[in-house]
Amino acid sequence: MYTEIKAPLKDDSYISLIDNLHPTPALGGYPKEFAMDFIEQKEFGTRGLYGAPVGYIDIYDDCEFIVAIRSMLIKKAQATLFAGCGIVKDSDPDSELAETNLKFTPMMNALGVDMNGKS
Repeated sequence: MYTEIKAPLKDDSYISLIDNLHPTPALGGYPKEFAMDFIEQKEFGTRGLYGAPVGYIDIYDDCEFIVAIRSMLIKKAQATLFAGCGIVKDSDPDSELAETNLKFTPMMNALGVDMNGKS
């Protein structure tokens, strides 16, 4: 689902606006500081590009950014995939894992491998 919201900026600092919006409450939790501390303690590794703001700034200082909820980083002939799900109070872990695996499927297909990394 896509909803466009337009509003004048209070100042010229779109970078601080992007910083304040990242991570979104849906991906990082709320309140932000508590959630980020919890994630840092409980998750293994880093989130890399998962949930990162990705976009561009043009020569007129106009910009557009999205939240990368499914992404792939290819570096030195190795692909790292990023995907996840929203965990809430009544979430079923098996269902959430299945949803995350489903999100990986198109990227795995593009790489020509299955969920076990076999071609």
